[in-house]
Amino acid sequence: MIIRTMLYTPQEMKQITEIQAQTEGINISEEALSHLGEIGTKTTPTYSVQLLTPANLLAKINWRDKH
Repeated sequence: MIIRTMLYTPQEMKQITEIQAQTEGINISEEALSHLGEIGTKTTPTYSVQLLTPANLLAKINWRDKH
């Protein structure tokens, strides 16, 4: 049996990432959501969502260094 699966569109990946960011309490820009959405279409939704935490930590560190 062959089961055909459909890939997520960039918009769907953006929505998945946005929902996960809200769940984790991460503020994320539209530009970042779009970028992660593109990454998710080229890799996997899991990989894209897993990038949220390290990206959030780096953003906090960089913001702290600038202020």
